[in-house]
Amino acid sequence: LVGMLLAAGASYGGGPAQLTVFGLSLVYVFGGLPSAARALRSLWVDHVLDCFGPQRMLWGSDWPVVNLGAGLAGWIDLTRTLLASLSPSERDEIETGTARRVYRLPAP
Repeated sequence: LVGMLLAAGASYGGGPAQLTVFGLSLVYVFGGLPSAARALRSLWVDHVLDCFGPQRMLWGSDWPVVNLGAGLAGWIDLTRTLLASLSPSERDEIETGTARRVYRLPAP
């Protein structure tokens, strides 16, 4: 994933500080139990949001690795909990907007 993000960031354009995007993924597998969502939010997700902003974060399913936890449905539920305090437009950036720009995908 890191290599893919760096490659995607390198082709994204903009100034050097804007070449990198951050993938919101693997949280569920590495300690992302639903009961820990509040701690993850304050210790990790908020920090990444402060550093990158929603326009430079993209959501990742990490399939099939996510199946080591509660699976894709559990990760989607946890993601919704982690991002609940963001505005709808900020959540959209992380969930789909950043990936569309980075990978040059058409709008739906």
